[in-house]
Amino acid sequence: SSGPQTTATRFTPLNFAVDRRLHDMSGSEVRVWVYLFRHANRAGVVSVAQSQIAKGCGWKDRSRVSTILKSLKEKGLLKRLRKATPRDKRKRGSTYQLQGYPGN
Repeated sequence: SSGPQTTATRFTPLNFAVDRRLHDMSGSEVRVWVYLFRHANRAGVVSVAQSQIAKGCGWKDRSRVSTILKSLKEKGLLKRLRKATPRDKRKRGSTYQLQGYPGN
């Protein structure tokens, strides 16, 4: 539906992550997941460069972000929908979908 997102719907993926995986997530994984959650659209999709994630998480460089994203994918919390091309890597980055949204 295209109507306003309800609080229950907005927090469905947060509940999914907390209930299923919080017990085995590192602090850095939680930080990245929350950053992505904050910037995701209503379907849980977010296009973002790793450098933006690092900056948003308070890190000086993006060296650890790739490892954390891979771990979140392995834990079933994140899916990469589109890999960034060299041309758009700095501006838009890859496109990810957080898992746990209705319909995914």
